[in-house]
Amino acid sequence: MTTSHIKDGKKTPAKPRQDGLLPAPQIKESHDQHLDADKIDGSMTLAVVPYPGMANGDVVRLFWVGTRGDGNSGPAVNLPPKTLSDSDTDPSNNPGSVLTWTVLKSSAVAVRDGSIALHYQVKYASPSQPDDESVERTILVTPPSTPELPAATVMDLTGSVINPIQFPEGIRVVVAPYPGIRAGDDLLVYGTRTGLGSGPNKNTVQYLRIDQAMIDSGRIEVPMPLQWLLDNQGGAVSLRYQYARDDGAGSGEILELTIREPLVLPTPTVDNSVVSEGRDELNPITAISGAFISIPPSATIGDDDSVIAHWKGFGAEGSYDAVDPAQTNPLKFKVPSTALPPNFGKTVEVTYSVSGQEAQPPLQLFVRELTSHPAITCEGAQVGSPATLRLSAIPPGGALLSLGLWSFISTAQSVRLWLTSSAVPERDIIAVRQVLPAETTAGVTARLTTTHLAGIPVNSLFTLRASVSFDGGHSTVVFKNPLQLKLLD
Repeated sequence: MTTSHIKDGKKTPAKPRQDGLLPAPQIKESHDQHLDADKIDGSMTLAVVPYPGMANGDVVRLFWVGTRGDGNSGPAVNLPPKTLSDSDTDPSNNPGSVLTWTVLKSSAVAVRDGSIALHYQVKYASPSQPDDESVERTILVTPPSTPELPAATVMDLTGSVINPIQFPEGIRVVVAPYPGIRAGDDLLVYGTRTGLGSGPNKNTVQYLRIDQAMIDSGRIEVPMPLQWLLDNQGGAVSLRYQYARDDGAGSGEILELTIREPLVLPTPTVDNSVVSEGRDELNPITAISGAFISIPPSATIGDDDSVIAHWKGFGAEGSYDAVDPAQTNPLKFKVPSTALPPNFGKTVEVTYSVSGQEAQPPLQLFVRELTSHPAITCEGAQVGSPATLRLSAIPPGGALLSLGLWSFISTAQSVRLWLTSSAVPERDIIAVRQVLPAETTAGVTARLTTTHLAGIPVNSLFTLRASVSFDGGHSTVVFKNPLQLKLLD
């Protein structure tokens, strides 16, 4: 977390109050001295603005006293003291910065309808300075009755996406003068990482002391450092401001933003595809268990981005949106094998989207047709050139015909088996129908009866052929292994 107090480009500590006490602590999630426990998202942030004489070695102790709605004491909340040091990697422990503590939501829930009293003490590193303490702030743990103040805006920003390249010196948060604004008010602006990748190291708190010149100008600007933008590149953040004085406080509505450079979304690739005569092609056999879409590592993808890989093929059966990446590689997305067959001999548009924006141009991928086709066998046929089948050898129920398995066979496909001869028109043995569940493992079978052979002269040839449609009947693939037989008596 980065924290600082900025006035005219310089860190400036708050002046002591007229009564000699330091400014009271604040709770980020509160508004108008009220805290709605139900609206706390996991934890609260307690903040102490920079005080005069802040130096290395100072020890700051923050005290939380909770009181339940019935007047009894709430559970103890012991907050660790901070020993300030410029070398501390946690900026909220650095002199000149806003000091912050995190308290779990449960501590507020425990005193719902009661109150929280906050104050802190400072033991200065310099022995010549006496210990100091702050004004006590009491916050009621009930929903506020007044609406939150209008959200802040970001100077020169259109929309809700911040491109760090366009803000090389960071952003300036603009806060409209709020009702009752006074010179001497403390103003905090909380920059918080939300969603994936959130954590204290992604947050910042900036502090400003309101003066009369700001009030007269009607415009309050609080700088937010470039480093905060860079730390949250590709993520979602929120901005919320909060003013406070000893006898009052108020908070603005949350402004939700995204920090990202313009998306760079190169064309994806598909594993095992090749380039043939300038065309990207995929042999489906190399993707028998599914095809993998690979997103280039150079793609701009943030922690909070939703990524979907798109396989835009023929019809619903030939298209697929992959939303879950492979376990071993977050840039690979699997397309199931069932989405390949409808696209045999066709071109698929392969792309991906990052938070709704698609990669351009897409990959135009030609999916080759199957080159290996199943054979047809006939019960009782005798090997020869040509093979022969005797009418007398055909059982009363017909000779068993078997069509072997083919790659990617499924019940989504339709099959046909028929007979051709120069002596008779085509005759269906299996009229076009869907592949049956059992046939996906045992192959397609039918019976060739003497009725099918009626009209074919003895000693003449006939041929058994099979076809399949992979795309719901839009096109048909005739298998290349017909069975030719010579009919004998």
